[in-house]
Amino acid sequence: MRLYALVNNSTVTGLESLSDDQVAEHMLVNEQIIDIEDAMPVPEIGWKLVGNALEPFIPLSQEQL
Repeated sequence: MRLYALVNNSTVTGLESLSDDQVAEHMLVNEQIIDIEDAMPVPEIGWKLVGNALEPFIPLSQEQL
């Protein structure tokens, strides 16, 4: 089993430890499944997929809007 990020609409919507068979099942209901077993830091729910990298989501402050 390995740790995967479930990605939908370019956002990490879940983190799950999955077997190879489970990955295939999850591919049917998620836009992307990304192996993050060896990622440092470990992505969290809410992180964004930007290009080919997962990045923390940092909301804009009122001043930045």
